[in-house]
Amino acid sequence: DKLYKGPVAIRGNWDCPQSFQGGIDAAVNWHDGYAYFFRGNQYSKHLVREDRMYKGPVAIAGNWDFPSSFISGIDSAVNWGDGYAFFFNRGSYSKHLVKEDRMYKGPVPIKGNWDFPPSFAR
Repeated sequence: DKLYKGPVAIRGNWDCPQSFQGGIDAAVNWHDGYAYFFRGNQYSKHLVREDRMYKGPVAIAGNWDFPSSFISGIDSAVNWGDGYAFFFNRGSYSKHLVKEDRMYKGPVPIKGNWDFPPSFAR
């Protein structure tokens, strides 16, 4: 593995679509050896152990079980490690069952459901 002292440019250092080389909005490590990177209304799927892109860029719409307000983009994401992943978009989040690749709950307002400081509210 390469050890970088950051920050390091995406371009030239990651196997990702050209459209993602200018920045990534969100990323999440999945349960099955893949990681997903989101930019705008698209995502790419990466095979972690081989450090290479597996699929993408592909539209979020039609490929993810997201609320309609989330298909334009994801602000952040986290795999909680307990079988659930959370995706955030503006002032809402959706909770997903990781192994079933489906939404469990959402969209739900972040405010009142997460213990974030007021500065995190949009």
